[in-house]
Amino acid sequence: YPVLKDDKLTISTIWKGHIISNQSFEFYQAASIGGKNGLRGFRNERFSGQTSYFQNTDLRWNITRFNAGILPAKLGAFTGFDYGRVWLKNDNSNKWHTAYGGGLYVNTAGLFTFQTSYFSSYDGGRFMFGLGFGF
Repeated sequence: YPVLKDDKLTISTIWKGHIISNQSFEFYQAASIGGKNGLRGFRNERFSGQTSYFQNTDLRWNITRFNAGILPAKLGAFTGFDYGRVWLKNDNSNKWHTAYGGGLYVNTAGLFTFQTSYFSSYDGGRFMFGLGFGF
């Protein structure tokens, strides 16, 4: 969603939840968050349970436009904050897990977005490189 009229500053957010209604499930069927699925400062599938929820929010700034060969491109920077948690039967924890960080991106002709970022959490930090934002 644009924050400024010229679309140089936008805010993007996503909420996701996962509920397993069956009381008996295998560990690989668990509702998991972490890494590419939610909390970007943690390893993939860091937290698993019967129910999960997370939110990612990014503030993205389009720094400049340029030509990348024959394609127009945009260079930008972003900062983000993530939070989420999992629930499991007989687990009394009320802890919400958080991560924060930022990175750079290049969008070519509105078709492809290449991005690199670093997100930090109490488990340490995590560098990521990828195609697209995911939200």
